[in-house]
Amino acid sequence: MQSGCHIPKRRRLFARPNIGRKPGSAAGTEGGAGRNVSQTSRIGDWNAAVQRMWEGGEHEALPVEEMWEVFLWEHSPTRSCPIKVLMNACHLAGLVLARYLAAAEDPDCSSLAHYFGESSRLALHEKVAPKDFTLRQLRDTVQNVQILWDGEGAVANPGTRPVLDACFHRFGELASVPHPLSVMNDGDSIEDFGCNSRLNNVPGERCID
Repeated sequence: MQSGCHIPKRRRLFARPNIGRKPGSAAGTEGGAGRNVSQTSRIGDWNAAVQRMWEGGEHEALPVEEMWEVFLWEHSPTRSCPIKVLMNACHLAGLVLARYLAAAEDPDCSSLAHYFGESSRLALHEKVAPKDFTLRQLRDTVQNVQILWDGEGAVANPGTRPVLDACFHRFGELASVPHPLSVMNDGDSIEDFGCNSRLNNVPGERCID
C-alpha cells in the first residue's frame, strides 16, 4: 500500500478525544511502576488488525477516538522501555494509531507553504507535501514546529494541526512500507532489507503480537 493522491477516498477517521484532559485521569491508567495488561492487550489486538490491512486485507473499522485516548492519556511517554524493544506502551499505541490512519485515510496533498506561507519559518520544506517527505524531512519538520511552538506562534497557527496530522500520517506509512534509502535517509532510525528500508519498529510490533 503506497501513499499518493490517487488512492480512492475513504471516510475521514481523524477523530480526537478531549485533549484538555489531564494525563492519568482515565480509568485504567498506568501507575508509576505498574503496567495495565488490559490496555496492552488492546494495543496488540489493534496492531494485529492494522497488520492485516497493510498485508492486503479488508478495511477494519477500529475505535479511533479510543486509540487516541490510549495514546495520549493512558500511558506515560516517559515510562522506561524494555531493553529488547526500546519502546514503551505509549510509543506502541502511537505507532499502531499512525499506521492505522495511514492505511485508512487518504494522504493530504498540500505543501507546507499552503498552510504556513512560503516566508514562514514554520515552513522548513515549504514546497514539499508531507506525504512526500523523506524521513529526514519529516523529522526536521516536526522538530522545527516544536522549536517554534511559542516564538513563531505555531500553537495558535491554524495550519499547525493539519500539518502535524499529515506528518503523523506519513510516519505511519513510512513505518509500514519499505522505501529506498533515498527516502529513508536517517540511518539510525531504519532497518535495511536489501534495497528497501523501513522504520525500525519490528521489535515493537513483535512485542504486542
